Amino acid sequence: MLPARYLEEKAQLKSMLLEVKDVSITTDCWTSRAVESFITVTVHFITKDWQLKSRVLTTLTLQGLHTADNLSTTLRDVFAEWGIPDKVTTFVTDNAANIVSAVEKLKLRYQPCFAHLLNLAVKESIRKTDDLMAAKTTTIL
Repeated sequence: MLPARYLEEKAQLKSMLLEVKDVSITTDCWTSRAVESFITVTVHFITKDWQLKSRVLTTLTLQGLHTADNLSTTLRDVFAEWGIPDKVTTFVTDNAANIVSAVEKLKLRYQPCFAHLLNLAVKESIRKTDDLMAAKTTTIL
């Protein structure tokens, strides 16, 4: 039953994507504890009746290394499968050099993920605060 349901949902989403002019994409890659690499691609768009929709297009086992060439080929294939290669206007992801380069290879507009940048800033601030606190403690003693 699940494969049939998946095909129904996929057809429905493809139909929705046919009706929109522009989409935005978010993606992330990760490696599991079992050292398997994965990529998830999510599409975001506004319907003709002005409803914001976000849907996961795919989660795939990423074959090969996380190189810009491999990532751009994988993304190009996903876009083709869903009929959106000419509809992608913005690509949001973290600022890892390989994904930024992959987006550039696809000639897409890259937008760094604000949440990722904020997380990096907070981590760095905490790290520097720990250094500062350690220096204060040493001075007091």
